[in-house]
Amino acid sequence: MYKVPLISNPVSYDIKKSRFIGLTQHLSHIEQFNRLLAQTKLDWQGATHYVWAYRLPDGIDKASDDGEPHGTAGLPLLNLLTNRNLYHTVITVVRYFGGIKLGHGGLVHAYQKTGQLALDNTTWGLLVPVLDVKMTVPYHSYNMVKNVVGHQSTNFHATFDSEVTLSFRVIESQSNALFTRIQQVTAGAAEIKFVNPLWDVIENPTP
Repeated sequence: MYKVPLISNPVSYDIKKSRFIGLTQHLSHIEQFNRLLAQTKLDWQGATHYVWAYRLPDGIDKASDDGEPHGTAGLPLLNLLTNRNLYHTVITVVRYFGGIKLGHGGLVHAYQKTGQLALDNTTWGLLVPVLDVKMTVPYHSYNMVKNVVGHQSTNFHATFDSEVTLSFRVIESQSNALFTRIQQVTAGAAEIKFVNPLWDVIENPTP
């Protein structure tokens, strides 16, 4: 289970005529990163620097100064992710240079400050293991099963044929209790056809 960005709210920080735009993004896997960066460059065209840092589990982390002096830009962002124990998260800071140099310390401060603002203005979710489930239930049990599943699942869909085929997504840690309850209300007639384990982002009830 990981805390990850659910909604990114871009922030702006101005210092000595330079504008720094900070944003966070959810990074599912490393292959996704180039697409996220390309989209950021489309959204914020004409910038002088696109500085970023990301962390994934298993020691996978990377940062780029994108032309800024070494260690003044990407590393402060990566340190923010490390200090807050965040994974599957990208911080990007877009800089529009205003013509006045900030110096080593000024750059570190500007990128760190913008990264902090970006993290603080992010709506967070939880990345949790889930199961995509497909099962069949008798017609006479459908309404009871729907009531049970509806409170603990997402992506619920029903197809009516000789039996009712249900598809839904459930948090893995809640699945055993849910399946047991379904078997109780169907008197053991429910049949699981397909279970696909994956990860999904759910709304984090606590900030």
